Amino acid sequence: MARGFRALIVSMFLFTGFAFAQNDSIDIKDVHYEPVTQDYFSDYSHAKLIVNYFCSDGWSIENRYSFEVVLIDSVLMLGFDSPETDEMRYISYQKKTILTSDKVDSIKNILGRAGLSQAKLGIPHPTASANTKEVLIVRYAGLNIAGGLFYYNAISHDEPEAKINAKIKREKQLTSSIGGDYESVMLAMKNYFPELNGMMTDAIKPKK
Repeated sequence: MARGFRALIVSMFLFTGFAFAQNDSIDIKDVHYEPVTQDYFSDYSHAKLIVNYFCSDGWSIENRYSFEVVLIDSVLMLGFDSPETDEMRYISYQKKTILTSDKVDSIKNILGRAGLSQAKLGIPHPTASANTKEVLIVRYAGLNIAGGLFYYNAISHDEPEAKINAKIKREKQLTSSIGGDYESVMLAMKNYFPELNGMMTDAIKPKK
């Protein structure tokens, strides 16, 4: 179930653009928002809680990994994929488990405090391939959110960390089609994936 579901999400949201130039800034007039026209959860019409967090990260179309965390009521599905390239290792990982009621209540409480809203319709698409893109879909207690954000990975690591973080925060806020504290929801979903940091590290081959 998780494998087939993930293939649908990836086919719509992973392909992030055709340009290979790296952008240092974003002109909001150039950001295109792709409408969500397909119901990926049609098989779960009776579910009372659906949260889907998807992230694609990389510095080119070929060299990027993606991961996904899907919670449907108490069923948690995790996935991670990276390709085999000169700079990346092949990883394909899927896991399905059942969360305790306490953990489910925790995400419900976070959703209740986050004040999410649909600020713009659709999912933003970057115009340069060096980017990190995040998608969040939520259906819970009257919420029906399908949106996302991105920031460009054209960062000089000689820059101060505070400046890098400020740039990332600014671009995420500028491109986001979701209002409210979406960061708290995304972080909570990533925290359900304890293997994630290790996989992100393993996916990158050391430079020779």
